[in-house]
Amino acid sequence: MKLTLLSLQCCLFVCLFVSGCKTDDPEPDANRTVYIGSDDGYEYAFDALTGKLHWKTQIGNYVESSATIANGWVYVGSSDGNLYTLDTTTGTTQWKAPTHGFIFSTPTVVNNKVYLGSRSDTMYAMDAVSGTINWKKNIGKDIESSPVVANGMVYFGAKDGALYALDQTTGDLKWKVSTINASFSSPAVVEGTVYIGSGKDTLYAFNASTGALQWKMATGSFIYSSPAVANGIVYVGCYDKNLYAVDTATGTLKWKFTANSSIYSSPFVSEGIVYITSHAGSTLYALDAVTGTAKWSTTVTSYLFSSPVVANGVVYIGDLSGQVYAIDGITGQKKWVSNTNGAIYSSPVVVTKQHKVFHPGISGDIQ
Repeated sequence: MKLTLLSLQCCLFVCLFVSGCKTDDPEPDANRTVYIGSDDGYEYAFDALTGKLHWKTQIGNYVESSATIANGWVYVGSSDGNLYTLDTTTGTTQWKAPTHGFIFSTPTVVNNKVYLGSRSDTMYAMDAVSGTINWKKNIGKDIESSPVVANGMVYFGAKDGALYALDQTTGDLKWKVSTINASFSSPAVVEGTVYIGSGKDTLYAFNASTGALQWKMATGSFIYSSPAVANGIVYVGCYDKNLYAVDTATGTLKWKFTANSSIYSSPFVSEGIVYITSHAGSTLYALDAVTGTAKWSTTVTSYLFSSPVVANGVVYIGDLSGQVYAIDGITGQKKWVSNTNGAIYSSPVVVTKQHKVFHPGISGDIQ
């Protein structure tokens, strides 16, 4: 009996020990694919861990629109004026829809509708499955700013210098602000406020429902960068070489960081770090999001228009030499470098194994 009891106790110990070591936690997520367009006319898909090319698909002469991922498809605009949808796994074209103008704008997909601006002076709303046009709004000037859809409205800037808010369902004009020269910067819409940079050396905050001005802050030059908002701070780059960190409620400057050349790209905020690139300086910076103190910087081969994207601690970026980089977000060390055959103006999009999407979005949005 003692032997039996001892055996039973040993069995219980082993069972409890093994049970204690076993875990039912799901496998940690990992980066899977990075998508990016190039001026060789191709959209590329690279393995996000190794940089190995999965596929590339030609979609025109130049690809400067950044992609959006939804419904298992890559939505991306081209210089030939078409919006393309590509299968995320194979790169096979599903359909294309004409806009009759060069597309710089990044598509936005919401509730199975895709919204997109074009140099045909028109904002489009299309069915995201078929490409059928639901509505289009001609505003009389090129649209290079990317749309943000929020609060039942579509927000974007245009070459006439105005910030527009259209009805999401009908395309009817809800309001516009005509005097801010909002040509290139795309808006960020957070908690009822629209933030956008202008060619008149100013960062603006408007009421998202009415268009009423809430505050404005002067910068040293024009703003090509789109704002990113996190933890009560709006971050935006400027041609004057500075990254500005501004209080979202008051428009008060909290800090600024001076890079080694002008900033065209949009910032990305992740885990308390702001990532930003300089154009001619060809440098990626990692800054403390609260203080603006530089944690590290690393240079790449050529000029940078592309905005950084951070996924699971890795920063992805492309440059005008056509190279795509994966860089450790903590150390700044390069993990891999791959090549396209043309200059890269677009920004990357990263999809993980669990289908989470990381992108600079339409405005350097925080993911």
